[in-house]
Amino acid sequence: MWIDRIRGGYNTNKLARWRSRAGYLGNPGYLDGRLVYGIGGDLTARPLQIAIGRERFLTILATDGGDSYSYDQVMLGDPKLELAHNIAYGKPVGATAIYSSQYAATGAVDGRVNEEWSAANPAAYWLLPNSTLGSLIVDLEGEFLIDRIDLQNTHNGGSKDRGTKEFQLLVSLDGLTWTPVVDDLLSFYGSATSALLNTPLESFEFTEVWARYVKFQVDGYYGVGGGLAELRVFEAVPEPASLTLLLLAATGVGGYLRRRRA
Repeated sequence: MWIDRIRGGYNTNKLARWRSRAGYLGNPGYLDGRLVYGIGGDLTARPLQIAIGRERFLTILATDGGDSYSYDQVMLGDPKLELAHNIAYGKPVGATAIYSSQYAATGAVDGRVNEEWSAANPAAYWLLPNSTLGSLIVDLEGEFLIDRIDLQNTHNGGSKDRGTKEFQLLVSLDGLTWTPVVDDLLSFYGSATSALLNTPLESFEFTEVWARYVKFQVDGYYGVGGGLAELRVFEAVPEPASLTLLLLAATGVGGYLRRRRA
């Protein structure tokens, strides 16, 4: 399974886990997909629960389990790809400053990833006043174990005159004491030919940490000022209590997973 390709099709969410069910097939039962023998000698298919992190590929192999039997076939069924959803979407957010009411901090958590603007419709992004540093804070309205934040920089629509450069991401449980988790740079797409260009989302992963509040702090900017088009926060995906595919090897069919990192 080419996870990178799948991940590209779900850019609004984080891939969390792949689930399936596995059963042992005897010859010639596999020809019509009928479960002949269950793993471990019963007819019950066993669940697979595989957490997905930064891996690029997911490979599942079946062996003979060391018993030299020629007809060890494994059937996988009912596959599901689970997504971890953006927990910052629509949450309360405030900023130290805004360029104007049309560019409020709410534009950074509204789920819109374009740079549209009209007098009747506030922009889908947050802007700071010219030549001003500042920050916005999102209240997740609960404590979550998080390990990734996605950011989409702004280029201020057709003006293409500003965007955040240096920034920090900090987290807090009480809104008073802050722990930095990311200190980095955002890319700038001021040369975009279209004012509504969907600037790519950039992902920033870090060691999982409990947080209720997330702060995006602008420490530098391109052009005349900083801002942000979108901020997305994702919960950490817990590893299953045991890798079920190891169960396959232990029960005779010998299925196992090889997880390959970039």
